[in-house]
Amino acid sequence: DSAKKGEFQKSLLGGEKSLKEYMDRTYVGNSAKWKDVALQRYDNLKMQIKLEGKVDDLFNLNIYNSLERRNLDGRIEDLEIYLKAHPNLSDSERNNIETGIHKLQQAGVIVAGQQWDLANVSRAKIEVRKRIQNSKDLMLQAQKNGDFDTVKRLKGEIRGWKSGERQLNSAMLFGRIG
Repeated sequence: DSAKKGEFQKSLLGGEKSLKEYMDRTYVGNSAKWKDVALQRYDNLKMQIKLEGKVDDLFNLNIYNSLERRNLDGRIEDLEIYLKAHPNLSDSERNNIETGIHKLQQAGVIVAGQQWDLANVSRAKIEVRKRIQNSKDLMLQAQKNGDFDTVKRLKGEIRGWKSGERQLNSAMLFGRIG
């Protein structure tokens, strides 16, 4: 709820002591074990994005987008490692993981374009168009081979990429207006 969010934001602005006090009040009982984990993740985050005590950086869109890109890249890498480590997955399981990878890649392209810099949006749009064309080429090959499960999966990916392209078009429109 918004009251808790406001309290959390105030604790962030209040510094380390304020954040720890907030965590002590919020994480009680069974959830208390997560307090130390959350504080450690916060410390790691500060080191990763080099906040250096600048509170304004917590709300900097470019830093957030950079952090989100790293998160998405890490999740993609984890799924790719899982695929390589488990070569005996069923076709269905493999397709589900590959679909997950593609969706994370789509999100990554959109996040990269949402930095409201027209050059970033333009690069992201070019990447989306390449991915759409690549998926179309793969779909045609799958149709020739009679692999209708792959065709269905690729059609869904193409829809997802086109949705992302529409979002980037909106970003370009607002970037030009703003």
